Amino acid sequence: MARPLRFYLLMPFAFIFVLVVWEAVQGYPLWRILAWAFPQHELILLIPGLLIPFAPPLLRLLDEVVGHPITRLFAQLGWFLFGFLFIALWVCIVFEIVFAAWPAFHENFSYVGSITVTGVGVLLCLIAFINAHQIRIVEHTIRTSKVRRPVRLVQLSDIHIGSRSPSFLKRVVDRVNLLNPDLVVVTGDFTDARGVGPRGDIDGFNEIRCRGTPTHTPPLEKNSPAPEESAPPKEQEASVYAVFGNHDFMSGAGPLGDSCHSRLPKFSLLRDQVVRVRIPSPAASPAHVPSPDPGVVLQLVGLDDRNRGADMVRAYRGLRNLLDDDLYTVLLYHRPHGVEQVGALGGIDLFLAGHTHAGQIFPFSLLVKIMFPYAAGLFHVKAPVPATTTAVGPASTETTPINPSKQLLYTSQGTGTWGPLLRLGTRNEITLFNIVPA
Repeated sequence: MARPLRFYLLMPFAFIFVLVVWEAVQGYPLWRILAWAFPQHELILLIPGLLIPFAPPLLRLLDEVVGHPITRLFAQLGWFLFGFLFIALWVCIVFEIVFAAWPAFHENFSYVGSITVTGVGVLLCLIAFINAHQIRIVEHTIRTSKVRRPVRLVQLSDIHIGSRSPSFLKRVVDRVNLLNPDLVVVTGDFTDARGVGPRGDIDGFNEIRCRGTPTHTPPLEKNSPAPEESAPPKEQEASVYAVFGNHDFMSGAGPLGDSCHSRLPKFSLLRDQVVRVRIPSPAASPAHVPSPDPGVVLQLVGLDDRNRGADMVRAYRGLRNLLDDDLYTVLLYHRPHGVEQVGALGGIDLFLAGHTHAGQIFPFSLLVKIMFPYAAGLFHVKAPVPATTTAVGPASTETTPINPSKQLLYTSQGTGTWGPLLRLGTRNEITLFNIVPA
C-alpha cells in the first residue's frame, strides 16, 4: 500500500527529532562528564560528546553485516556505553541542580561531578549487568471450567537473540525444561538481528521438552472454512507456538520464517492464525498411538505484530468466527495493544503479550508505564467472556478472585534484553501458568 505524501514530508522532521533526542540522552552526559573533568576544554569536548554516542548503533550494524565474535564483542561494548550514558544522564541532572545552587562549588570542584557521575554510573551498570543475567520464574494459577485437568503453559517473550547469544537461549531452554511444561508459547521478539535464523542461532528451541507430545490441527486463517465444514484434519506435532514481534520483522520476516520452518520442526509460527492444540495426559500413549484419553484441547490465536492497536483488533475480528467458545482460548500478540477492544469482541480467556520490557532500565520504566497502561504483570480486563476464574500470584499466599465478566491479560517483562545487557529495576522472566479445573 502506497504511503501518503505527508509521510514523506514529515520524515526529515522525524529524523531531526530522533537525532536531537539521541544527542540529549547520550551526548549530553558524555560531554558533561568530560567537561567537568577538563573545564578549560569545555567547548572542544563538544566534538567527542556529539560523535561518540553514535558508536553503539554503528557497531551493532557492523556486527549484523560481519557476524564475527569480535564484532559481537564490540557491539556489546557499544551497547554497554549506551546503557552507562543513559544511567549517567540522571546523575548528571542531579549535579546540574547542585552546581546551579552552589556556583562556587562548581567553579572549584567540578571534577567531583565528573568522578561521581562516572563512579555511580559504572556501579549501577555493574548491578544492572548482573541482574540482566538472572532469570526469574514467575508463576500464576488460573482456574477455569474449560479444562478437564491441569495444564502447565510456559510463556517466553522478548528473548532477543542477536542482542543475546545462543548460549543465553540454551540457559532459557534448560530452565523451561525444568518446569516440565505441557506447552510453550513465545510472544514475539525472539530475535533482533538479521541472519540469526539462517546461521542457526535459534536452533536451541529444538531442545525444549514437553511432558507429552502436543499436537495441533492445521492453522485456520481468515478465509478458512468454518471448522465444522471441513473434513477431520490430520494433527501435527509441535511443542512451541510463537508469533512475530516488531524486532522479528526488522530482522527479516521472510528469511526468519523460512528458518523456523526448515530448522525448527516442532516450532509452530502463527501468523494471523488459529490452532487447536491437543495436550495429552502425561501418562497417555504417544501421539501416533490411538489412545482413549482425549487430553485437553487449548485454542491458540496468534497475530502478527502491528504498530497500531486498531489494526490488531481488525485482524482479530477477522478470526473471531473461527473460534470455539467452549475451548480455553489464549491470544498470543506481541504488544499489550487493543486489550479492551478484543475483550469486547469476546472469545479470549487469556491474552499474553510482551514488548515493554517493563522499561528495562530505570527510570525509563516510568515512561513505559505512561505509554502502556498494561506495562507489566497480570491484569483483569473487563470483557464479556463468561468464566469462573481465580488467579493465584507468584507468592501463592494471596488469592485474588476474578470477576466472571473479565478476561485476563499478562504482559511479560521479557525473558531477555534488547540492546545493552542491562536491567535496572526490572527482571528477566519465564512465566508459568498453571491452568487448572475450577
